[in-house]
Amino acid sequence: MYFDMTSQLYRSDVKIHALVLQEANCFLFCTQDVVQRSSLWSLLVSETLESSFSQVEALVQLISLCLIQICGIDYQRHQYDGALLKLDLAEQYCRDCGPVCGQRLVRCLRLRGLISQTRGNLIAATKALQEASSIAQSLDDLRYEALLNDSLACVFLSQGKIADAEHLFISAQEYYESDDGQSHLASLFISRGQIAVFRNEFPNARFFLSNAMELDHEHNGGRLRLHILAWKASCEGRAGSFAAARTILEGATKVIIGPGTPQFTYYVGAMRGKAYYEARLGRFEDARKTILHAIKSQQESGRDLYSLFVSACIELFCDGGQETAESICQMVVKADRGTSTTFAAIYRQTLGEMMLRNEKVLEAKAQFRIAKMVCDESGISPRHLYVKIAHWFSLPEEHDGWTRFLDGRL
Repeated sequence: MYFDMTSQLYRSDVKIHALVLQEANCFLFCTQDVVQRSSLWSLLVSETLESSFSQVEALVQLISLCLIQICGIDYQRHQYDGALLKLDLAEQYCRDCGPVCGQRLVRCLRLRGLISQTRGNLIAATKALQEASSIAQSLDDLRYEALLNDSLACVFLSQGKIADAEHLFISAQEYYESDDGQSHLASLFISRGQIAVFRNEFPNARFFLSNAMELDHEHNGGRLRLHILAWKASCEGRAGSFAAARTILEGATKVIIGPGTPQFTYYVGAMRGKAYYEARLGRFEDARKTILHAIKSQQESGRDLYSLFVSACIELFCDGGQETAESICQMVVKADRGTSTTFAAIYRQTLGEMMLRNEKVLEAKAQFRIAKMVCDESGISPRHLYVKIAHWFSLPEEHDGWTRFLDGRL
């Protein structure tokens, strides 16, 4: 590939140029090789600056598609900073090329919106997704309109615009059911299940999540199975059935899944939930062993703050564990680098709750103020922090310091 793209033959003929770029797209679809992707990226950057065929529509589309695919791979591998840096170039290339790259620009903006949403920057996510939606409408691209409605609805959830989110989900669902979007229905039903869990509408949640499981098995080969099982457990846990929730997650984690696989993130998430419900059932030693396994599983990827945070919540349920819980949560807050502003707010909010339990009212209010500031700066609704977060990342409802703070009663 490298030889082809640097050869004189490649640069002298449009057809050869197109064939090599088509091969590059196939390569990107299949590769897991970071080094080769990086080499290809540097060659593609030079393409955007030097190509002698820069006005040939087919080549412009192939180059832009390669650029966006590499950005998408970084996103899928949770390399968000790298993806955003690359997106700057890919997006600018698409804008410079004009209408020829209209559909590619929509893909760039959607990906920017997804990354911003994942990191909790809902203001940036909304801006990118709304611009993408406007372009998709002008192109009469119904498929991308549906995808963007779906993505924007997820942002609206965290902004507390539940009715607006449901309207967009229903609009996207109508397209998915009537056309070729069956593979997207599973994710959409997970989101609708999350809304129902948050509202304590447990029969509706079970309905949506069961449908998601069937659709995922039929159209995605079970790719989302562990994620759906985690939300099924979250539904049962929020409903008060801790034993049922643990049973679901025990079944989900029986087969060990190693790092580097698409299912690994969901596997570790299920381990966290299993540990949490073991603690809620009073099985503290089991809970500690399970959460330690989750933390060790993530060691190759660096410090696992999410699991460490759950371990703090576990300690809070143990007799005499309040000081330990607060100490661990302090450690999480200090180590957090703002990968997700939603979790940055949750860490501070939970630390405030723990401080209240330890009768540190002034310190608790200081943590709540920081959490509220994070929400305000990111566009997150403080009262909807947990709408898309599984049950085991939140303390029981009797820990109501956050609500009292928001109501001005603390």
